Amino acid sequence: MAALGLVAGRAANRASRRISALQDWLLPVLCSVPFVTGLWVAHPASSPFNAQVVYLVHLLSAELLLVLVPFSKLVHMVLFWVSQTSSELGWRFPPGSGERVRASLGRGAEGV
Repeated sequence: MAALGLVAGRAANRASRRISALQDWLLPVLCSVPFVTGLWVAHPASSPFNAQVVYLVHLLSAELLLVLVPFSKLVHMVLFWVSQTSSELGWRFPPGSGERVRASLGRGAEGV
């Protein structure tokens, strides 16, 4: 349902449609394949296909996603935590340092 919502939201918004690449349309669909086939593997009676074929598609689609993570927008699920943690743990400017930088550059009240 989430993949359908993402694709429908992208299709409904003209600005999103304009800047969308093929990857933006395929990734939600591709991410939903392991979930749907996993449901069919767990409940073979509800599957319209052969259980062995569904299991093979499930494994291959999940492996494809793992291979695509570093090369697609899926990498944000890993790098988001790194960027947020590094910005929280990283150094910060001490209070008043902006005014001292402007004074040392001779800018006074101007922006740097």
